[in-house]
Amino acid sequence: SAVVGVRFFPWGDRVLTWSEDATAIIWDIASGAALHVLRHAGPVECGHVFPDGRNVVTCAGGGSTVWAAGTGEVVAALPAVGAVIARPSVEAMRVSRPVEVFPSGSRVLVLGGASREAFVWNVAAVESSCVLRGHTLGILAGSMLPGERAVTGGIDRQAIIWNASTCTRILSIPHSTWVTMVAALPGRDALATLTSSGIMAVYSASTGECLRALFKPRAGFVDAVATMAPFPSGELLLSSTPASASIWNTTSGAKLRSLAHPSMWILSTAVSPGGDLVVTCGACGVEVWDAATGALVESLPSHGAGAACPVAVGLGSGLGFGRGVTWRELPGGPPTGVGAEIG
Repeated sequence: SAVVGVRFFPWGDRVLTWSEDATAIIWDIASGAALHVLRHAGPVECGHVFPDGRNVVTCAGGGSTVWAAGTGEVVAALPAVGAVIARPSVEAMRVSRPVEVFPSGSRVLVLGGASREAFVWNVAAVESSCVLRGHTLGILAGSMLPGERAVTGGIDRQAIIWNASTCTRILSIPHSTWVTMVAALPGRDALATLTSSGIMAVYSASTGECLRALFKPRAGFVDAVATMAPFPSGELLLSSTPASASIWNTTSGAKLRSLAHPSMWILSTAVSPGGDLVVTCGACGVEVWDAATGALVESLPSHGAGAACPVAVGLGSGLGFGRGVTWRELPGGPPTGVGAEIG
C-alpha cells in the first residue's frame, strides 16, 4: 500500500512513515533499514514524532498509540475518538486524522472529527486527560500554541483557542466558511487560518483580532489556497494553490515570491527546519526551491502513481514518495551520500 504520511525525527537521522497497510515504520535514513515496524489493527491515519525524539504517536481505528522510538514498544494506548472528516479543499490526497504533540512531550492533542470534540491526552496518566468541547459541528484542524494553549477549527465556521491545561475555551474567532487549516506562527502570539473558500488570514492568539488578511481568491476559486505551512521564524508563511506556491510576509501581508510548480496540481508543501528551502509536491514530482530567491534548486521525479504526495524536510534532507519512499540529500545537508531508497 502507498505511504500516506511522513515525519522526521529532530536530528534528521530517522524518519517515521505510515501507510494504509496497517503499519507505521521507523527508518534509519543513512542505511535505509527499517528499525521498528509498528503494527496496527487497521490503516494508519496519522503520525507524529515527539519533540525529544524518544516517542512517536500514531492513529488507527479511532484510537491513538504512543510508542517508544528506541524499542518499538507501546508506551500508552489512548482511547478511541470520533470518525475522520476529510477537509473540503482542492487537495486530492486523503486527509489524515490530525494529531499534535505538546512541546513538553507530556500530552497529545487528537481531533475527534465527527464527534465535534478534541482530546488532550496525558501520556503518563490517561485517566487525567480531558476533552475540549465547544464546536457545534465536526473539527477539521488543530495546532499547538505557546503557553500550553491549543487551537482548533471546524465546519461550524470558527477557530477556538483553548487552555489545554484546564480544557476550557479562551476565545472563539468567527469565519465566513469552514476552517480547514490552522497553524501557530513560531515566535509570535499569532496563528494563521485557512478556510474552505481559500481565504488565508493571520489572527492574534490573545485577542482573536484579525491582524492581516493575506489572501482571498477571485470568483470561481480557481486560485484558492489549498495548503499552508509556517516558516520556523513565524515571519513568513508558505501557501499553495493548484498550480503555484507563494511565500508571504505575515506582518505586512506582502507576497514576497511566487513559485510556479510544473505540475498543474500541487498536493503538498513543506518548509525546511532552517527556513532556507521550501518543497512542493505534485503529480509531476517534487520541486525544491530557494526560499530567499524563489529559484528552483532541484527537481526530483515522481515516485509512483496515486493522489497522495506526502513530503517532508529535515535538517537538509528531503523526502518525496508515492508507493515507496525516497530520501534525497538537499543542498546544505550532511555529507552522508546523495540519496537512498527506503522501503
